[in-house]
Amino acid sequence: MIYKTTEKHRQRSREWAASHPEQVKANRKRRYAKNRESAIEYNTQYYNEHKEKVQAYKAQYYLEHREQERTRAAAWVDKHPDLAKAYQDRYQIEHRDERLAKAAKRYAEHPEEVKERVRQWQKAHPEMVRANVKRRKALKRNAIISDLTAAQWQECVAEFNYCCAYCLTPLDIVTQDHMTPLVRDGAHTLNNVIPACRSCNGKKGTKTLLDIVGREGFI
Repeated sequence: MIYKTTEKHRQRSREWAASHPEQVKANRKRRYAKNRESAIEYNTQYYNEHKEKVQAYKAQYYLEHREQERTRAAAWVDKHPDLAKAYQDRYQIEHRDERLAKAAKRYAEHPEEVKERVRQWQKAHPEMVRANVKRRKALKRNAIISDLTAAQWQECVAEFNYCCAYCLTPLDIVTQDHMTPLVRDGAHTLNNVIPACRSCNGKKGTKTLLDIVGREGFI
């Protein structure tokens, strides 16, 4: 016998689900566990076929349930710290250029807001700031050559007319960029150091000059 589902029946189902959320959740978990492989296959296929629609829905849902989603995500991280760290590390490696480009754009559009956020983060995490400073100093100490003096650095910045060596933007905050990075056995010496803005320095990262030649935003 075939039963036809009427709007009246659907409305009753919605009302029942609204009044029994825990039971609905349990039923869904049970069905998913029973049909896990087929569910994953279906969800993957649906996502690939409706990628933009799914992403738009997720973005809208997040905007409407921001605090709830943040709380849920924080609870998951607390429960699975190793998995969360592994995922974060993998994501940062796989999307490094994308993240740096977004950060550069954000800084260009809201420099004061970004600076204030950095100051607040540094104030809230002094131990991490000290660790980063120590790591940077250790890299310089262990460089093949480490003889750059403060006077040489000031002369170098003046030689570039107080502008970024890459984008030629006048510098309000000057950073040292090692053309061959310290982590790639570069030297901390005058011939390997040039002034750069934070955006270009961040985009270059651990690349050498040869790695970035011809790339948009660089030489």
